[in-house]
Amino acid sequence: MIGNPHPRRSMPSFVYGFTLVELLITIAIVAILLGYGVPSLSGFIADQRVRTAVADIYHDLIFARADALGNTRQVIIEQRIANDWKEGWTICVDNTPRNGQCDLPAEEILKITQPLPGERLRVCTNVADFAQRIVFRPDGRIVRNTPVTDLDQITVSDDLGDGDTSNDKIRSIFFGASGRMTTMDQNGGANGGAACP
Repeated sequence: MIGNPHPRRSMPSFVYGFTLVELLITIAIVAILLGYGVPSLSGFIADQRVRTAVADIYHDLIFARADALGNTRQVIIEQRIANDWKEGWTICVDNTPRNGQCDLPAEEILKITQPLPGERLRVCTNVADFAQRIVFRPDGRIVRNTPVTDLDQITVSDDLGDGDTSNDKIRSIFFGASGRMTTMDQNGGANGGAACP
């Protein structure tokens, strides 16, 4: 008996898969979730960028102060480009001549940093003496021409470019009379924080 080589198979009563309506609803839900998630993600990234920049500056200030104390010499942390801490800094020993400046290449260079990343990232200070450099004396104190206050600081900020000051990412390094430093989170203007211009 010769049978049919291609027997007819019955079609299943239903087909697995998604309908066009189900697919469109899923895409709409994903778009809504992304609409809420992306702004908070950009705020998180900006906050982490500010925290990292403050940590970099803070650790280099601690390094410069520790070298000044440990080796009983004057150490300077100076901007690589005038009036812009964001573009990096040089840490050097102030000894040839001892004038409170990094006279390169005569001075001993301890460290040179790269610019801080982030297009909207700003670094500023409210202390005229810190506009170009910070000089640590051999006793660890900072050389100052103006009186020390409790509000002496270097601030790093990112305003997120949205014009809303309540979500600005701000962090500051405060300087004490002894040369010791502390950092403070000032996001959204908390603790008297203001974004850099």
